[in-house]
Amino acid sequence: MTKKPTDRRPRGAKPAPRDGRLAEVTVSALGGRGDGLAAGPRGPLFIPHAAPGDRLRVRIGERVGDGWRGEIAERLEAGPGYEKPPCPQFGVCGGCAVQQLAAAAYEAWKRGLAVDALARRGFDGDVVGALRRVPDRTRRRARIQACGAKGGAALGFHAPQSHRVAPLDGCLVLRPEILRLRAPLGRLLSRLLAPGERAEAAVTVTEAGLDVTLGLGKAPDLALREQLVEFALTADLARLCWRPMGRNAAAPEPVMQQRAPRVMFG
Repeated sequence: MTKKPTDRRPRGAKPAPRDGRLAEVTVSALGGRGDGLAAGPRGPLFIPHAAPGDRLRVRIGERVGDGWRGEIAERLEAGPGYEKPPCPQFGVCGGCAVQQLAAAAYEAWKRGLAVDALARRGFDGDVVGALRRVPDRTRRRARIQACGAKGGAALGFHAPQSHRVAPLDGCLVLRPEILRLRAPLGRLLSRLLAPGERAEAAVTVTEAGLDVTLGLGKAPDLALREQLVEFALTADLARLCWRPMGRNAAAPEPVMQQRAPRVMFG
């Protein structure tokens, strides 16, 4: 079994050595994370943004797991499952992984993930029904990254395999309420973050409005709490919390609540 490549290297780690050679390959399938799988001259290749059947010229990158990452240099012939990605940010933003797939190919791949998971546990994959699609601009949750800069904080998602922040411009997935938060959130974080400092905002659309948790590098003092309250009122948030940055950070601490957040399911 091939090991899955990791999403991105730890911040500050040295880049892995790259092979750098060009190779012509044909993508045989998609892996569990949406990378195209192909046989390369030195072992398996994991190729982001590829579709089954694509004939590609790829540049072999760094080693990942028991294979190598491949970067598309040229799509020599599109496979039957390929479709031009609808989002202009695709490939720049790392929020989506498989917009290059036509609808039928995407549904077959996604359903296959569930079927394979059941089969590994001895269950019949026939119990998995057809995929149910949701409309564009309906995702109600996002974790927005921010990085301080001289011209103001950059807001968006991480770029693919990177800690660089890619903008959310024209996102076809998120609810409009989340996109409208960018302006007031950007103004706040541009005041708070020095160049290179980072923060994140976990945003959920609820029946009462937006529920936002800010991840910050330091605990807010009285002056900062006043700025946070002003931001929450200006953006008409249902609730604003803060928490320290980091995976093992403490639970979020409420800063201000105007309305109790509530999410309806079903």
